[in-house]
Amino acid sequence: MSGRQRNARGQGELFAPAPSPRTLVLFAPAWPFIARGIPPEAQAAVVGRGRVVTATVAATRAGVATGERVPAALQKSSGLGLIEEDPETEGRAFEKVAALLETFCPEVEVFPGGGCAFEVRGPAAYFGGEESLLAKVISALDALELEGEAHLHDWRPAFPSRPGLVGVRAEGLSGRWYSLGVADGLFAAKAASRYGVAVTPGASREFLAGFPIGVFGRGEEVATLADAGIKRVGDLAALPRRLLAERFGVFGVNAFDLAMGVDPRRLSAREAREESSAAIEFDPPAYLAESIVFSMRAGAVDLFSSLERRGEYPLSVRISFETENAESISRVWSSNVPISLPFLVSWARWQLDAWTTHTPGPGREPPSAGVIRCDVVVLQSTNSPSEQLDFYSLPSRPGERVTRSVERVRARLGQDSVRVPRAAEGRSPRDQFRLASWRMDLFSSSPPRLSGAPWPGRMGGEAPAQVFDPPLAAALLDGDGSSLAVSPSGRLSAEPASLEVPGVFEPARRVASFVGPWPMTERWWDPARSRRLARLQLRLDGGVMVLVLVETSRWHLEAVYD
Repeated sequence: MSGRQRNARGQGELFAPAPSPRTLVLFAPAWPFIARGIPPEAQAAVVGRGRVVTATVAATRAGVATGERVPAALQKSSGLGLIEEDPETEGRAFEKVAALLETFCPEVEVFPGGGCAFEVRGPAAYFGGEESLLAKVISALDALELEGEAHLHDWRPAFPSRPGLVGVRAEGLSGRWYSLGVADGLFAAKAASRYGVAVTPGASREFLAGFPIGVFGRGEEVATLADAGIKRVGDLAALPRRLLAERFGVFGVNAFDLAMGVDPRRLSAREAREESSAAIEFDPPAYLAESIVFSMRAGAVDLFSSLERRGEYPLSVRISFETENAESISRVWSSNVPISLPFLVSWARWQLDAWTTHTPGPGREPPSAGVIRCDVVVLQSTNSPSEQLDFYSLPSRPGERVTRSVERVRARLGQDSVRVPRAAEGRSPRDQFRLASWRMDLFSSSPPRLSGAPWPGRMGGEAPAQVFDPPLAAALLDGDGSSLAVSPSGRLSAEPASLEVPGVFEPARRVASFVGPWPMTERWWDPARSRRLARLQLRLDGGVMVLVLVETSRWHLEAVYD
């Protein structure tokens, strides 16, 4: 029995680690700027939803911090250039890097934001060993021509809690814009890529022990561990695996395994179940990217819906396209949080555009015929809808958890299933907002611009708390119990005495006071759509304020105020 197994048994359990494959990870921390050709000495920041996503070295030195609001960043650097977040630009540009690494390994896995990985065993055997493979990869990356570059040493953080790199067998695995890491398992390799090192086989646990607990993400589970005094990965590895499983479920088990240096996730040689794949065929062959991606999305909807019904959420997906001339391109996309359908469609579009309209990269030519088949294969999934066990995941952004939740709802119920109110213009409360399909810029800090044009007859004052669309049928009665009427000149037939609304105000509520009526004719220039109506504001017993309208002698409840 190994020492690691005896240590776990001493905690009241048996932990038998499975071998973790040697994995190489490429990390390009400045990729958003490299993809746009922005030099590191420029003060610039990529912004999204009103906050800084990432900043150049020069902007960071000026005090600009990732995650802060844009106005605060501009106060620190008046010359700061703001760049709208554009994953499409970054994804298309990174295809050149992924295609280059495919010359060393046919199965390269791409991570959003400037990263990719492949397993080392096969390529190392082919190229004469791990050291020889690394030397050839570094030489090829250094020769790659990019529009922009960054001085990587300015981005590399200090190694956490220890002056030296524990368990490291090689250092200096980095170039002018990239950093490589090699270790047992994907998780440890990502950690190693931050520092350009190769971890000694079997030493991933010692290497990771000094890292902060935040390497597992920014979810509630990580916050709970930190509050309990678990500050480092090594502290987590000292806890009983059984207790972590009882308290945190799948997250606790996965975090413990990774802390022990065990990462069972495989990047290659993965076989997907039939129910975890979808094949889309094109007859006749398709040439337009729009029609190809549209059909791919339609086929992927059923796949994602069936996964969700089984309580599974995709973390890694292979997208393959094949032409009638047997040409093909395949890419594996991975994320540390479940992949939503809109993101999958975006990635497929970048992949297809890079193949057909951009320089394909070494050893690859643009297709010479139309696409006849597209395969979407889920290679890895989780039963946790918010899994975040990843090393250099992006910092949490405003609304990130809501964004993921909304995307999961849309993936299950349809793209138009989630709607949000948007400010609009009009006279009635119903006209002053509209329900629009949720978009990725839901949390944008810039409110929609309204024209400010006058709307004669528009209801002023505070907006109502509840608006009924369509308005509810109501009865506004005088003291004798007769329905009120409004003359063409805007005069009431009698003073309102009570309001009855089936299902809302039953029995009828007494009217304490009222304001109005306000008669108006809408669209008077269009006889077919013209409307004559009048509105009143009523205060009922109990202090309830309501807005009612009358049209064609029928009363309706339109809104209720707080």
